[in-house]
Amino acid sequence: MTRKWLLLVLMAMALVLAGCSTREDFVVVNKSAQVVELRYKMKRCNGEISSDERDRHPPAKLTREEFQKSDRVWINLSKADYNYDGGTCTYNVRVAPDEALLVDYAYNYRGPNSEGSELYFELEELSISGAKGEIVLRGRQAQTQFKLESDAYVIIYE
Repeated sequence: MTRKWLLLVLMAMALVLAGCSTREDFVVVNKSAQVVELRYKMKRCNGEISSDERDRHPPAKLTREEFQKSDRVWINLSKADYNYDGGTCTYNVRVAPDEALLVDYAYNYRGPNSEGSELYFELEELSISGAKGEIVLRGRQAQTQFKLESDAYVIIYE
């Protein structure tokens, strides 16, 4: 009888451990002195999804100071604070100086060089426009520009 219980306990522990996952955030930080315009397009969208699709991973912000803390709690933007085009699956957001914008997140993402990483990365295109110029990143190029910093994958616009 004890052998059965031990086996059940071990199986339960294996299930609990297998169910553990981590969340990795993809963030753009504005370190410039001017407001920047961010435009990003999501993958796996056929343009026929209702505008409620934008609620899947709504943009969220923090101050740069709050972002650097380990216990960050993102503040979702109201629908009035960004534009979403359901036909093209594109978000447009203004980011003030010293703000961090959460553009997406993934569970169990292990970096751009890990096998199958493109399956976790949902951004198809990202552009950042500011006083110092425009950055346009597409596909794998967008994925590899996010660098691990402060327990998140970050692009810094300076």
